[in-house]
Amino acid sequence: MNPGGDYGKKELSPALRNRFTELWVPAVTDVDELKSIAVERFSKAELSCFGDCIVNFLKWFNHLHTGRMLTIRDLLSWISFINLTEMKLGSQQALIHGLFLVLLDGLTLGMNLAKSEATELRRTCMSFILEELRKVEGKPLNSRLNDLKNYGWGDDITKTDIDCNHPDDFGIAPFYITKGHFACKQQGFLFTAPTTSKNVLRVLRGMQLPKPLLLEGSPGVGKTSLIMSLAGFSGHNVVRINLSEQTDMMDLLGSDLPLEGENGIEFAWSDGILLQALKNGSWVLLDELNLAPQSVLEGLNAILDHRAEVYIPELGQTYKCPQSFRVFACQNPSSQGGGRKGLPKSFLNRFTKVYVDELKEDDYFSICKSEYPLLSDDLLRNLICFNNRLFTDTMIHRKYGQEGSPWEFNLRDIMRSCQMIADSPDTSKNDCFLNTVYLQRMRTAVDRNEVLKLFEEVFQIKPSIHQSKMLYVNAHCLVVGNASIRRNNSRSYAVQINQLNILPGILHSLEAAIHCIHQGWLCILVGQHSSGKTSLIRLLAQLSGNTVNELNLSSATDVSELLGCFEQYNFFRHYKEVISQVERYVNEYFSLSMDIRWKKDLIMVRKGLFEKWFKFVVAKKYSSIDTSTFIEMGRNASLPPLSLVIDIVEQMKSDLELLDLPISLTKDDLSKTLKSIYSLQQKEALHQPVKFEWVAGDLIRAIERGEWVILDNANLCNPTVCLLISCTLSFILQFDFANFCFFALSGT
Repeated sequence: MNPGGDYGKKELSPALRNRFTELWVPAVTDVDELKSIAVERFSKAELSCFGDCIVNFLKWFNHLHTGRMLTIRDLLSWISFINLTEMKLGSQQALIHGLFLVLLDGLTLGMNLAKSEATELRRTCMSFILEELRKVEGKPLNSRLNDLKNYGWGDDITKTDIDCNHPDDFGIAPFYITKGHFACKQQGFLFTAPTTSKNVLRVLRGMQLPKPLLLEGSPGVGKTSLIMSLAGFSGHNVVRINLSEQTDMMDLLGSDLPLEGENGIEFAWSDGILLQALKNGSWVLLDELNLAPQSVLEGLNAILDHRAEVYIPELGQTYKCPQSFRVFACQNPSSQGGGRKGLPKSFLNRFTKVYVDELKEDDYFSICKSEYPLLSDDLLRNLICFNNRLFTDTMIHRKYGQEGSPWEFNLRDIMRSCQMIADSPDTSKNDCFLNTVYLQRMRTAVDRNEVLKLFEEVFQIKPSIHQSKMLYVNAHCLVVGNASIRRNNSRSYAVQINQLNILPGILHSLEAAIHCIHQGWLCILVGQHSSGKTSLIRLLAQLSGNTVNELNLSSATDVSELLGCFEQYNFFRHYKEVISQVERYVNEYFSLSMDIRWKKDLIMVRKGLFEKWFKFVVAKKYSSIDTSTFIEMGRNASLPPLSLVIDIVEQMKSDLELLDLPISLTKDDLSKTLKSIYSLQQKEALHQPVKFEWVAGDLIRAIERGEWVILDNANLCNPTVCLLISCTLSFILQFDFANFCFFALSGT
């Protein structure tokens, strides 16, 4: 075992240690021993002269007491890189690039160094290795070897083009990777932005060795997007796994799950997402690595190190990692908080570490111009300047905006602003983003006034934010100020008269929330207790005719409560779901106005349909059976007959075929419901053995029905649960789920 004192490591109790004969194994630090190891590892005899350079550098660096120690793993990785790349790079370049791979690319990871200190240390390391190389060569070196921009660092990086056209390889000179078997997707990510191209070069350099890569950087710099896009451009399939404190090795590798077999309920092995990716030879992206529990980190060791395998005790099998299988990991710095922690040094040592630089103004401009070519250059530069100055004023100089801080103003905010301007019907209004993206997050009137002053200074125009907002509602849309959404008239029956009033003071917040709904953004509402956060969403839902699901979170909330879990089969649960679905259909059907041109015979049919439904409701009322009663009574429980429901649904389906009714129902919806009812009838008639089934959670059911979701008291929930939910929703929102919208509510 590794000694205690490191992150996640602890010493065993004296009572337990006393039962063992304890041996201390010192690290290999003798220079002669390290040199003998290095010489044996070089593939060519003429390269063995670099062994002295590498060993001398390791000895010198480890005496700097920077908090980072180079080990034999780093020594072997450096030599392996030289062996693989010296033919195309040259021996001297391979030596220096190897130094960046094992140390300088990830210099700030786990060392808490400021950017200026890291830059100075990087130059010092370069000077030392070049001096050692000059001693070996015995002559002056080419001045180009000392230029950081040739190694993916420095401020004056030249624009580098990425090579996508080669049939077999993909990359940026001089580093390439072999293309996969999937179709290459050459869109959606701009590799040619100056900082982005540096970050890609470092990642490609790290990919020259078959070691896992760890990317760390501030939020919004594009860590996950970079790996996802690299996979798409190079024709590889990537599996993204979001880790949290609640992640278990069973989630990754698999477990025994209930399965209905010939002999009733059986338990069979089901592969986890990581094991599936390993078998398929896919890339795996472990997102938010420093949120994972220690048990998961230790369970991943065999996959990440030289063994490159995983053993499944339940199956008694060992699975080797295929050559195409690669592991990437991304994380925000532990200083960001939210449950993030430092990683054990022994675990970090298994990765090639890459620090992802923060984007600069030129990067922002290149990316925004690529995504929104119709926006003028002056407008984009003003947006970028405004965003950067706001971050500087609030988070560096701390002039204002301290209540509610810390803030992140990054590329996400600029892209949201561009999206709102591009979608605005009035292209001359360049301040349509100001309220939603920036002002609404400020907590005080003083902070909002400072943001407005900064906007006037940068854009040289007076914002129209103080203009009175008008609310307009008709049968088709809801308009507040410059924001509008379509009304869901099919669910107008859910709108009830209540105490929610439309006050002038909430119109700005209503407008911002509508913009979020229109753009498909996740929205979080923050305010004091009883300030009206939930009421605002309820009001908005009623005005737009949508159904709201309110989920109260607490510190004990588990992901399974929201996403779902396996439960024992319950006939009554399915019965209630079907009846509830039919009830929604009937309410919508009977909410139709009588001014529709009904034929006389169809009026009689509608009357008969009403009588059947009334008869069913009465029977349901007098049965008065709840879930617990039904479980106790078993099959002897007297439920209202499903034949009545079948007649009702079939009649509604027939009416839809005869008339073009203005309702959201389709014949396919009714056919699916009928199929579910027939299935229930068969199960009701037969004795069903005990079995298990997957029961979707409240969040998943709302997504399937296209309803709104409010997570109340989001800041009381375990932060990793909220993070997992947001990642799940970010993925889901890439697809078109009609009417689905998500809000999180948080106290101050």
